[in-house]
Amino acid sequence: PVVSTQSTRSEKVPDQTDYEKKLRNKDSVSVDDILKLTRITEDYLCPISANTYKIDFTKFKIRDMESGGVLFEIAKPEGGSEMSLSSDPNAGRYVRYEFPPEFLKLKQIGATVEFTIGEKPVNSFR
Repeated sequence: PVVSTQSTRSEKVPDQTDYEKKLRNKDSVSVDDILKLTRITEDYLCPISANTYKIDFTKFKIRDMESGGVLFEIAKPEGGSEMSLSSDPNAGRYVRYEFPPEFLKLKQIGATVEFTIGEKPVNSFR
């Protein structure tokens, strides 16, 4: 599945660092809040405990759409759970990867993300 989010809002925040601090102090962060960001955030905007839907990302893949070649793929082991041996409380919340400069020459890339959810239904996920 391919998920695409486009913003129809042109409003961006002038000082993102202050804006991030404000977002971290909010009870909840909305899609509109996120669409105002102009770059990657310095840290997570919500604690892992805010994952009330128990969303657990299990697989991530990036591929060259023209050749079909897989450029990067990572998955949790079958039946695996959160990394309990890690001292990083955010382990499992991010994937780090690097691509060579040739990556920028690709015409079209695709991403596949697989995840599971808990008992609570997730409506209008984006």
